[in-house]
Amino acid sequence: MHMSRQEAAQLATDVGGIVKTSVSSKTHYLVVGKQDLALVGQDGMSTKEEKAQALNQSGKAHIKVISEHEFLALLYQGQEV
Repeated sequence: MHMSRQEAAQLATDVGGIVKTSVSSKTHYLVVGKQDLALVGQDGMSTKEEKAQALNQSGKAHIKVISEHEFLALLYQGQEV
């Protein structure tokens, strides 16, 4: 399944999540989709992923970077789908 950012944001909001457009030390999860190497470069990481990694490495945050599949599993944890 591939969903738009808007759809993912609505699903997160529906279960009480707070969706932000930027990554900070207050971020708990960063959901990443398939990256376009032409946009993100050869390392395949977006600037948000790079910021999350830097915050985690510096000890300022504990951001879990998850896939769309992991995001959906987290949303529906404990529910029959």
